[in-house]
Amino acid sequence: MTVSVSGSLQGNPSPHQAGTKERGNGSCFNITFASHFFQFDGSGLSRSLEGMLRSLLWQVLYQREEALLALMPMFLGLKSTQSTLSWQQRTLKKALISVIRAVNESGYMVLIFLDALNEFDGERIDIAKFCTELVSKCSPSGVFKLCVASRVDADFLYEFQPEAPGIVLEDKVASDMRTYVATTCRDVLEEPAFRPLVNRIIDKSNGVFLWVKLASNDPQRSWRRGMDKQRMLDKMETLPERLASLYRQILDQLDVDDRKDAIKMLSITAAFQIDILTRMYDLEVTTEPPVSTALVQLRAL
Repeated sequence: MTVSVSGSLQGNPSPHQAGTKERGNGSCFNITFASHFFQFDGSGLSRSLEGMLRSLLWQVLYQREEALLALMPMFLGLKSTQSTLSWQQRTLKKALISVIRAVNESGYMVLIFLDALNEFDGERIDIAKFCTELVSKCSPSGVFKLCVASRVDADFLYEFQPEAPGIVLEDKVASDMRTYVATTCRDVLEEPAFRPLVNRIIDKSNGVFLWVKLASNDPQRSWRRGMDKQRMLDKMETLPERLASLYRQILDQLDVDDRKDAIKMLSITAAFQIDILTRMYDLEVTTEPPVSTALVQLRAL
Protein backbone atom coordinates (compact mmCIF):
# COMPACT_ATOMS: atom_id res chain seq x y z
CA MET A 1 0.00 0.00 0.00
CA THR A 2 1.26 3.50 -0.80
CA VAL A 3 0.16 6.39 1.38
CA SER A 4 0.70 10.14 0.91
CA VAL A 5 -0.49 12.63 3.51
CA SER A 6 0.56 16.20 4.32
CA GLY A 7 1.14 16.94 7.97
CA SER A 8 0.64 13.65 9.78
CA LEU A 9 1.51 10.00 9.43
CA GLN A 10 -1.44 7.71 8.97
CA GLY A 11 -2.07 4.69 6.84
CA ASN A 12 -3.76 1.38 6.28
CA PRO A 13 -1.10 -1.35 6.35
CA SER A 14 -1.72 -4.65 4.63
CA PRO A 15 0.41 -7.47 3.24
CA HIS A 16 3.48 -5.92 1.69
CA GLN A 17 2.24 -2.39 1.66
CA ALA A 18 4.25 0.77 1.43
CA GLY A 19 3.24 4.09 2.95
CA THR A 20 4.51 7.56 2.06
CA LYS A 21 3.96 10.39 4.51
CA GLU A 22 5.07 13.94 3.94
CA ARG A 23 5.49 17.00 6.08
CA GLY A 24 5.56 20.54 4.76
CA ASN A 25 4.42 22.19 1.55
CA GLY A 26 7.68 22.99 -0.22
CA SER A 27 9.27 21.04 -3.03
CA CYS A 28 12.88 19.94 -2.95
CA PHE A 29 15.05 18.05 -5.42
CA ASN A 30 17.96 17.44 -3.05
CA ILE A 31 17.07 14.22 -1.29
CA THR A 32 18.67 12.59 1.71
CA PHE A 33 17.68 8.93 1.72
CA ALA A 34 17.80 6.39 4.56
CA SER A 35 16.17 3.00 5.09
CA HIS A 36 15.85 0.19 7.58
CA PHE A 37 14.68 -3.40 7.11
CA PHE A 38 13.32 -5.37 10.05
CA GLN A 39 14.51 -8.78 8.85
CA PHE A 40 12.63 -11.57 10.63
CA ASP A 41 15.78 -13.65 11.19
CA GLY A 42 18.05 -10.68 11.88
CA SER A 43 19.72 -9.83 15.16
CA GLY A 44 17.75 -8.53 18.12
CA LEU A 45 19.36 -5.10 17.73
CA SER A 46 18.48 -4.84 14.03
CA ARG A 47 14.83 -5.56 14.82
CA SER A 48 14.65 -3.11 17.73
CA LEU A 49 13.74 0.57 17.88
CA GLU A 50 17.23 1.40 19.14
CA GLY A 51 18.85 -0.43 16.23
CA MET A 52 16.63 1.33 13.73
CA LEU A 53 17.37 4.75 15.25
CA ARG A 54 21.13 4.14 15.18
CA SER A 55 20.96 2.93 11.58
CA LEU A 56 18.90 5.89 10.33
CA LEU A 57 21.05 8.42 12.19
CA TRP A 58 24.24 7.00 10.73
CA GLN A 59 22.85 7.02 7.18
CA VAL A 60 21.54 10.59 7.33
CA LEU A 61 24.69 11.98 8.99
CA TYR A 62 26.93 10.11 6.54
CA GLN A 63 25.27 12.06 3.71
CA ARG A 64 24.83 15.38 5.55
CA GLU A 65 27.74 15.81 7.95
CA GLU A 66 26.81 19.44 8.54
CA ALA A 67 23.76 18.18 10.50
CA LEU A 68 26.17 17.00 13.21
CA LEU A 69 26.02 20.54 14.57
CA ALA A 70 22.40 19.90 15.56
CA LEU A 71 23.64 17.20 17.94
CA MET A 72 26.28 19.36 19.57
CA PRO A 73 24.17 20.57 22.55
CA MET A 74 22.89 17.04 23.18
CA PHE A 75 26.38 15.59 22.86
CA LEU A 76 27.94 18.11 25.24
CA GLY A 77 25.13 17.57 27.76
CA LEU A 78 25.66 13.80 27.75
CA LYS A 79 29.42 14.23 27.99
CA SER A 80 29.10 16.48 31.03
CA THR A 81 26.77 14.14 32.94
CA GLN A 82 28.09 10.69 32.02
CA SER A 83 31.47 9.17 32.73
CA THR A 84 30.90 6.73 29.87
CA LEU A 85 29.00 8.22 26.96
CA SER A 86 25.79 6.25 26.32
CA TRP A 87 23.08 7.10 23.81
CA GLN A 88 19.84 5.68 25.18
CA GLN A 89 16.71 5.11 23.13
CA ARG A 90 15.01 8.30 24.30
CA THR A 91 18.09 10.35 23.41
CA LEU A 92 18.38 8.66 20.02
CA LYS A 93 14.77 9.62 19.22
CA LYS A 94 15.48 13.27 19.98
CA ALA A 95 18.71 13.08 18.00
CA LEU A 96 17.01 11.74 14.86
CA ILE A 97 14.31 14.39 15.00
CA SER A 98 16.92 17.14 15.48
CA VAL A 99 19.01 15.86 12.58
CA ILE A 100 16.00 15.63 10.23
CA ARG A 101 15.01 19.20 11.12
CA ALA A 102 18.56 20.42 10.50
CA VAL A 103 18.74 18.70 7.12
CA ASN A 104 15.32 20.09 6.14
CA GLU A 105 16.35 23.61 7.15
CA SER A 106 19.47 23.37 5.00
CA GLY A 107 17.26 22.80 1.95
CA TYR A 108 17.20 19.02 1.65
CA MET A 109 14.27 16.63 1.60
CA VAL A 110 14.61 13.64 3.93
CA LEU A 111 13.13 10.39 2.66
CA ILE A 112 13.06 7.35 4.95
CA PHE A 113 11.86 3.82 4.14
CA LEU A 114 10.98 1.30 6.86
CA ASP A 115 10.37 -2.21 5.53
CA ALA A 116 8.78 -5.26 7.20
CA LEU A 117 7.46 -3.19 10.10
CA ASN A 118 5.53 -6.26 11.32
CA GLU A 119 8.87 -7.94 12.13
CA PHE A 120 9.66 -5.29 14.76
CA ASP A 121 10.84 -7.04 17.93
CA GLY A 122 8.63 -5.28 20.44
CA GLU A 123 5.15 -3.89 20.89
CA ARG A 124 4.00 -2.95 17.41
CA ILE A 125 1.91 -0.08 18.67
CA ASP A 126 5.16 1.48 19.97
CA ILE A 127 6.82 1.52 16.55
CA ALA A 128 3.58 2.73 14.97
CA LYS A 129 3.31 5.62 17.45
CA PHE A 130 6.95 6.50 16.89
CA CYS A 131 6.33 6.78 13.14
CA THR A 132 3.49 9.19 13.84
CA GLU A 133 5.63 11.17 16.28
CA LEU A 134 8.55 11.33 13.84
CA VAL A 135 6.48 13.02 11.16
CA SER A 136 4.54 15.33 13.47
CA LYS A 137 7.75 16.71 15.03
CA CYS A 138 9.70 17.31 11.84
CA SER A 139 10.22 20.89 10.76
CA PRO A 140 7.31 22.26 8.69
CA SER A 141 9.82 24.42 6.83
CA GLY A 142 11.23 21.43 5.01
CA VAL A 143 9.91 18.26 3.40
CA PHE A 144 10.02 14.91 5.17
CA LYS A 145 8.58 11.68 3.83
CA LEU A 146 8.33 8.37 5.62
CA CYS A 147 7.44 5.20 3.73
CA VAL A 148 6.45 2.10 5.69
CA ALA A 149 5.85 -1.46 4.54
CA SER A 150 4.13 -4.17 6.55
CA ARG A 151 1.78 -7.09 6.55
CA VAL A 152 -1.66 -6.66 8.08
CA ASP A 153 -1.54 -5.85 11.79
CA ALA A 154 -4.29 -4.55 14.09
CA ASP A 155 -2.02 -2.02 15.81
CA PHE A 156 -0.92 -0.52 12.50
CA LEU A 157 -4.49 -0.39 11.26
CA TYR A 158 -5.51 1.42 14.44
CA GLU A 159 -2.64 3.90 14.47
CA PHE A 160 -2.41 4.66 10.75
CA GLN A 161 -6.10 4.95 9.81
CA PRO A 162 -8.00 6.82 8.47
CA GLU A 163 -6.14 9.93 7.32
CA ALA A 164 -3.91 8.43 4.65
CA PRO A 165 -5.04 7.09 1.30
CA GLY A 166 -3.45 3.74 0.57
CA ILE A 167 -2.58 1.23 -2.10
CA VAL A 168 -2.77 -2.46 -1.23
CA LEU A 169 -0.09 -4.10 -3.34
CA GLU A 170 -1.85 -7.39 -3.93
CA ASP A 171 -4.91 -5.57 -5.25
CA LYS A 172 -2.73 -3.98 -7.91
CA VAL A 173 -0.86 -7.10 -8.99
CA ALA A 174 -3.52 -9.79 -8.53
CA SER A 175 -4.55 -9.81 -12.19
CA ASP A 176 -0.90 -10.10 -13.32
CA MET A 177 -0.36 -12.91 -10.81
CA ARG A 178 -3.45 -14.70 -12.08
CA THR A 179 -2.21 -14.40 -15.67
CA TYR A 180 1.20 -15.75 -14.67
CA VAL A 181 -0.23 -18.75 -12.82
CA ALA A 182 -2.67 -19.49 -15.65
CA THR A 183 0.19 -19.43 -18.17
CA THR A 184 2.61 -21.48 -16.06
CA CYS A 185 -0.01 -24.08 -15.10
CA ARG A 186 -1.99 -24.07 -18.34
CA ASP A 187 -1.88 -27.87 -18.74
CA VAL A 188 -3.20 -28.38 -15.22
CA LEU A 189 -5.93 -25.77 -15.55
CA GLU A 190 -7.41 -27.36 -18.65
CA GLU A 191 -9.23 -29.57 -16.16
CA PRO A 192 -11.86 -27.46 -14.31
CA ALA A 193 -11.35 -29.42 -11.08
CA PHE A 194 -7.86 -27.94 -10.69
CA ARG A 195 -8.81 -24.27 -11.18
CA PRO A 196 -9.19 -23.53 -7.43
CA LEU A 197 -5.39 -23.85 -7.28
CA VAL A 198 -5.04 -20.44 -8.93
CA ASN A 199 -6.97 -18.64 -6.18
CA ARG A 200 -5.13 -20.53 -3.47
CA ILE A 201 -1.73 -19.57 -4.85
CA ILE A 202 -2.77 -15.90 -5.07
CA ASP A 203 -4.21 -15.94 -1.53
CA LYS A 204 -1.10 -17.49 0.02
CA SER A 205 1.29 -15.15 -1.77
CA ASN A 206 0.31 -12.07 0.27
CA GLY A 207 1.09 -9.94 -2.75
CA VAL A 208 4.64 -11.28 -3.22
CA PHE A 209 5.15 -12.03 -6.91
CA LEU A 210 8.33 -14.04 -6.30
CA TRP A 211 6.36 -16.38 -4.02
CA VAL A 212 3.83 -16.91 -6.83
CA LYS A 213 6.63 -17.71 -9.28
CA LEU A 214 8.19 -20.29 -6.98
CA ALA A 215 4.87 -21.87 -5.95
CA SER A 216 3.53 -22.08 -9.53
CA ASN A 217 6.18 -24.59 -10.54
CA ASP A 218 4.88 -27.23 -8.13
CA PRO A 219 1.31 -27.84 -9.49
CA GLN A 220 2.59 -28.42 -13.02
CA ARG A 221 5.21 -30.87 -11.80
CA SER A 222 2.73 -32.68 -9.51
CA TRP A 223 0.11 -32.93 -12.29
CA ARG A 224 2.63 -34.56 -14.63
CA ARG A 225 3.24 -37.18 -11.95
CA GLY A 226 -0.47 -38.02 -11.76
CA MET A 227 -1.32 -36.32 -8.44
CA ASP A 228 -5.05 -35.78 -7.91
CA LYS A 229 -6.72 -32.45 -7.11
CA GLN A 230 -7.10 -32.96 -3.35
CA ARG A 231 -3.51 -34.02 -2.86
CA MET A 232 -2.32 -31.03 -4.87
CA LEU A 233 -4.44 -28.67 -2.76
CA ASP A 234 -3.16 -30.33 0.43
CA LYS A 235 0.40 -29.98 -0.81
CA MET A 236 -0.19 -26.30 -1.56
CA GLU A 237 -1.27 -25.79 2.06
CA THR A 238 2.11 -27.09 3.26
CA LEU A 239 4.05 -24.42 1.35
CA PRO A 240 5.49 -21.86 3.81
CA GLU A 241 4.32 -18.29 3.36
CA ARG A 242 7.73 -16.81 4.15
CA LEU A 243 10.05 -16.65 1.17
CA ALA A 244 13.08 -17.77 3.18
CA SER A 245 11.20 -20.82 4.47
CA LEU A 246 9.93 -21.61 0.97
CA TYR A 247 13.47 -21.48 -0.42
CA ARG A 248 14.61 -23.73 2.41
CA GLN A 249 11.88 -26.25 1.60
CA ILE A 250 12.80 -26.21 -2.09
CA LEU A 251 16.45 -26.86 -1.21
CA ASP A 252 15.52 -29.70 1.15
CA GLN A 253 13.59 -31.41 -1.65
CA LEU A 254 16.57 -31.44 -4.03
CA ASP A 255 18.82 -34.45 -4.45
CA VAL A 256 21.93 -34.28 -2.27
CA ASP A 257 24.33 -33.44 -5.12
CA ASP A 258 21.96 -30.86 -6.63
CA ARG A 259 21.44 -29.32 -3.20
CA LYS A 260 25.19 -28.91 -2.69
CA ASP A 261 25.55 -27.22 -6.09
CA ALA A 262 22.59 -24.93 -5.37
CA ILE A 263 24.00 -23.91 -1.99
CA LYS A 264 27.39 -23.13 -3.57
CA MET A 265 25.77 -20.93 -6.24
CA LEU A 266 23.60 -19.14 -3.66
CA SER A 267 26.65 -18.55 -1.46
CA ILE A 268 28.57 -17.01 -4.35
CA THR A 269 25.59 -14.80 -5.21
CA ALA A 270 25.18 -13.67 -1.60
CA ALA A 271 28.90 -12.88 -1.30
CA PHE A 272 28.79 -10.51 -4.27
CA GLN A 273 25.54 -8.68 -3.63
CA ILE A 274 25.60 -4.99 -4.58
CA ASP A 275 23.43 -2.31 -3.07
CA ILE A 276 21.96 -1.04 -6.35
CA LEU A 277 20.64 2.23 -4.94
CA THR A 278 23.98 3.00 -3.32
CA ARG A 279 25.82 2.07 -6.50
CA MET A 280 23.59 4.34 -8.59
CA TYR A 281 24.21 7.16 -6.14
CA ASP A 282 27.97 6.53 -6.22
CA LEU A 283 28.01 6.79 -10.01
CA GLU A 284 26.71 10.34 -9.73
CA VAL A 285 29.48 11.41 -7.37
CA THR A 286 32.67 12.41 -9.15
CA THR A 287 34.63 13.74 -6.18
CA GLU A 288 34.75 13.14 -2.47
CA PRO A 289 32.83 15.82 -0.54
CA PRO A 290 35.02 18.03 1.65
CA VAL A 291 35.11 17.31 5.37
CA SER A 292 32.49 19.54 6.97
CA THR A 293 33.27 22.16 9.60
CA ALA A 294 30.82 20.41 11.90
CA LEU A 295 32.72 17.13 11.68
CA VAL A 296 36.02 18.87 12.36
CA GLN A 297 34.53 20.47 15.48
CA LEU A 298 33.16 17.19 16.77
CA ARG A 299 36.41 15.35 16.14
CA ALA A 300 38.19 17.97 18.20
CA LEU A 301 36.05 17.30 21.29
